[in-house]
Amino acid sequence: MTEKLLKLLNVTDIGISDSQYNVFDYFKGLTYKRIINALNFVFGILLMFWLPLSKSYITVFIFLWILTWLLEGNIINRFKYHCLSKPKISLLLLPIIFYLLHIVSYFLSSNKSTAAFDLEVKLPMFIFPILIMGTNKLYRINRKTLLISFLIGLVFSSLICIVKAFINSFSIVDGVVIFETALYSHLASMNFFELVGNRFSHFSYSHISYFHHPAYFAMFLNFGIVIAYYLFKMTKLKAIKILYFSAIIFFTIMVYLLSSRAGLLVLSSVFFTITIIEFIMSRKLIVIFLSLLFSIGIAKGILNSQLKNNINALLSKFDTSMVKDAKKDDRLILWKNALHVGKKKPLMGVGIGDIKSELFNEYKKRNYIAGIKYKLNVHNQYLESFIGGGILTILPLLAMFIYGFYYSITKRRYIFGSLLFIVSLNLAFESMLNTMGGVIFIMLFYTLLVKMDFKQINHSKAIQAK
Repeated sequence: MTEKLLKLLNVTDIGISDSQYNVFDYFKGLTYKRIINALNFVFGILLMFWLPLSKSYITVFIFLWILTWLLEGNIINRFKYHCLSKPKISLLLLPIIFYLLHIVSYFLSSNKSTAAFDLEVKLPMFIFPILIMGTNKLYRINRKTLLISFLIGLVFSSLICIVKAFINSFSIVDGVVIFETALYSHLASMNFFELVGNRFSHFSYSHISYFHHPAYFAMFLNFGIVIAYYLFKMTKLKAIKILYFSAIIFFTIMVYLLSSRAGLLVLSSVFFTITIIEFIMSRKLIVIFLSLLFSIGIAKGILNSQLKNNINALLSKFDTSMVKDAKKDDRLILWKNALHVGKKKPLMGVGIGDIKSELFNEYKKRNYIAGIKYKLNVHNQYLESFIGGGILTILPLLAMFIYGFYYSITKRRYIFGSLLFIVSLNLAFESMLNTMGGVIFIMLFYTLLVKMDFKQINHSKAIQAK
């Protein structure tokens, strides 16, 4: 029994030999270093698991992760032993440079409290690269476990959201239990797909996204699809393959329900890429199935009223009438205002603490009532960084993606490349580096995938992952 328990725990990964099956000998072998290393890895797993579930308490897991990292000691030598390549070091330094330029922008800001809050939110961009560079060997040995933990967290969070939507769909009228997915009774004549497409259902958009903004949750799920597909290809066990395949289908349904414009666009691109890979690998049945899913995703995107409005607005982007644009998509108006503000101080920006005040002044100047009333931000991270820190600040952000794409292609790091694509597209629609959830997700996986080299999918047959 003891032997089976120790094998299940895989204690050989932390230096205990297979011959040490006596539980008392096992505890004798646990030194301070091994215990702290194990705790640090456990908190890393919990952080991955909790990330999709809730923004609450995430800082607690980060604190415990950092604390155990510091308690491991021998910090300077830990960086020497990793021997990271120059491209990896460059990629890990770029977010640090981005953060340091924000510190400079802090001193250029009039509103120091807002600037300080921005620095606090973006702190993972400075800390996470350092933490990942100095992680212990458990992360390398069990790197696949980190990905699986994130997938499990996605499954749990999605199930909770669906249960919540079901509960909200039930009501009691005159003693009769009624199940109605429509948010309002006068919309009950619309079918389920119309309700979801127009975001009028308990099973759509923010009404089903319990833990995060729909765009953020869709980003998590789309990357979860990439991870599940990778793990699906890397295992030979049929039962495990079924689990990963089921996760792909489940996450796809969730992205559809969230009805995020960027999420649907990314979903279609992800399935298009997977279809090409499967076609190259000559798996005809899977190609047909994935092509069908891709077609459904495209049809859904085109029929979705919100996305259609975006397309119409983009086609008329040269229209000088802001009132006309306002009827189609507010983002175009926001971006126009942002460009006007950014042109004032293109090199160093207006200061990260003064972005909102400068934007609101521009809204008033151009009589953009909705922007003033709802205190809208730019909804574009590139423009937001340009306004606050100027060209100097946006350069390292762009370099993270441009150089990252080049590295992922030349080194065949396709999971890393997929992350960059998903994130870069989402940043064009949302200012995701302005929220803790967005920064933590992006930097946690960015730094992890830069450092960790995951096995590549073989083009002839799946390879058993470590």
